Amino acid sequence: MASFEELKETCTDLYTRTPVKSGKYFVMPNTEKPAFLVPAYSQKAFRAGIQLIKPITRKGDLKKRLLSMVPVWILSLKFKSIKIDNPNEGDDHTLILPWNQDPSGKVTIIKWNNSGKDVQVQKYAFKPETRDMVRNERSYLNKLKGDVTAKIIVPEVVNFEDNEQFTLLEQEFYFGEYVEEINTNILSFFDKLNTTKIVELNHHPYLNSKWPKVKEMLKEFECNQLLDQLQSNMQQFQHVKFQVATMHSDFSTTNTVHTKDDKYVIIDWEDAEDEGINIDVPFFRFRRHLYLHGSWKITNAESFLVVFHYVWFMVSKRNKEMLRQFQLRGSEFSI
Repeated sequence: MASFEELKETCTDLYTRTPVKSGKYFVMPNTEKPAFLVPAYSQKAFRAGIQLIKPITRKGDLKKRLLSMVPVWILSLKFKSIKIDNPNEGDDHTLILPWNQDPSGKVTIIKWNNSGKDVQVQKYAFKPETRDMVRNERSYLNKLKGDVTAKIIVPEVVNFEDNEQFTLLEQEFYFGEYVEEINTNILSFFDKLNTTKIVELNHHPYLNSKWPKVKEMLKEFECNQLLDQLQSNMQQFQHVKFQVATMHSDFSTTNTVHTKDDKYVIIDWEDAEDEGINIDVPFFRFRRHLYLHGSWKITNAESFLVVFHYVWFMVSKRNKEMLRQFQLRGSEFSI
């Protein structure tokens, strides 16, 4: 997780390569978990920025509504802030979403004009690995346009730049709420991403590409108990067969938006891959259950694979802190 000091350093260095508007930004919800930098240089900009944040819970939505009514000078007594002085600033207002694992690698900006309209999402990536992720997302957004249904949307690429300083992907911002339950429209969309190829787990391209890296990283981070339990489960389910599929890889509540006109937008395709495994929908349910209850019971191969994929996701981000919090004892996974 990015620290407050890391975030300040990044803001005064890399963010000035982007059109982030100059001024004071509140670090929210706090400096321990800096998920948003909300403009605090005017009351109007703060209210517009806070309205663009999609809460995960009803409590979060209520908190957002209350905050939008509080004067900025009073909020300054509670929230720490960062001052950005950007010679390359644009005319639009900006809400900044730093990438928690490595804020110097990538930043997402939501920008809007003075009228509060023409809201766009811009992803700027600066390091080779994060630039590859943004390029990957662009590729899948273009590729998947033909797979959408009347109810399902993948964002349209509005603009793409790839130069010496950064890789930029710009797409439309979608107003709506995060999805908590899977419906038939979402199920149908992911069914279309399955191939006819069905393979045992011990020969599946998904596991063949990830298992060696998982073992290497868990040994490096000294997560030996977690590694032992994963190996035990892997052996138990090695002959179970699964389809090969185009995989979103980070399908979750916060990557699915239900719009007011009853459409479902699936966002953040940075980790998508062709030779994945058809567990995106079970992974969504696993993440939701884990968020609500803090634990998960492994009862079959599918319920094991979602745990493995969560471990892989943290391995791919080199998130040692999170991996060391994972507990897998027999069939019980918890954080």
